[in-house]
Amino acid sequence: TNHLTSLMKDQVSVPREAAEKLVLMVSPFAPHLGEECWNLLGHEDSLAYQPWVEYDEALCIDNTVKMGVQVNGKTRGEIEIAKDADQEGAMAEAMKVTSV
Repeated sequence: TNHLTSLMKDQVSVPREAAEKLVLMVSPFAPHLGEECWNLLGHEDSLAYQPWVEYDEALCIDNTVKMGVQVNGKTRGEIEIAKDADQEGAMAEAMKVTSV
C-alpha cells in the first residue's frame, strides 16, 4: 500500500487536500491532465497560478531502519529496528526471525 491508501482508513475517498497536492505535483509532467483533474476537484481557476507544495523536512526523517539478518554470511531475513537501537536490542530482534 502507499501513503494515499493509509489516509483512507475510515473514508470512502482520498482526502481532498492530498488529491490537490498530488495534482499540483503531476502538473509539470502532464499539464493537460493536471488541469483536467484540477477542474474535477471543483476549481475554476488554472492550477498554474497555485503555490507549489510546501516541503517539510521533519516528515522526511525515518525513525526506523531495515537491517538484514545474516548467519554465517547467508541472509536469513530482515528486521526493522529503531534508528538509535543498541546492539543488544538488534540482536534480540534478529533472534525473533524464524529462520535464524
